[in-house]
Amino acid sequence: MSTDTESDISHMTKDSKANVNQISKVDEQVNIFKDLVKRIDRLEKDISGRRYHYRESSKSYDERTHRSDKWRGQWRRSGNQGHDNNCGYQEDNGIETSEETKAIGITTQTMVTEA
Repeated sequence: MSTDTESDISHMTKDSKANVNQISKVDEQVNIFKDLVKRIDRLEKDISGRRYHYRESSKSYDERTHRSDKWRGQWRRSGNQGHDNNCGYQEDNGIETSEETKAIGITTQTMVTEA
């Protein structure tokens, strides 16, 4: 064999090894991508199953969630101190009333005294 033929064979061998390496890298990337797609599908199925379970089939969960959300809203509005912050205490008669009840009482008293 001539040296040109040997160098051509050597060069082709190196090229084919490089191509095999690139193919294996692409193959590995394809496998990783397939795995990610499977995981995403499982997560989507899990999420949709949970939505159905909690919203469609379990009214008690909805009621608990609604109460919980209502409490959280009160907790946020009251400066993160809890829902008891919305209550007041009237010393004159010892009755605990909410702010809304106090406002109604004040309005009623004003109307009675003006009449």
